[in-house]
Amino acid sequence: MARNTSVLLGDHFEEFISKEVASGRYNSASEVIRSALRILEEEEKKKKLLIKALVIGEKSPRVENFDPIRLKLGLCSKLTNITMI
Repeated sequence: MARNTSVLLGDHFEEFISKEVASGRYNSASEVIRSALRILEEEEKKKKLLIKALVIGEKSPRVENFDPIRLKLGLCSKLTNITMI
């Protein structure tokens, strides 16, 4: 259920919100704020996943006989296949 919350944004964000509403992209300041919060929520999820992946990587054993050239060639090949789709 929606409820009213009062926040002080400052001149910069007040102007930004006004411009977004005036552009027609949003119908109200509330829509702008909700959109911004959705983006923030997604970024926070990405950050948590990245941190989790880094922790897993740090705990993984050291790779022996690592060949950086072979890795780069493999990555380039995958990238080429992706861009061809």
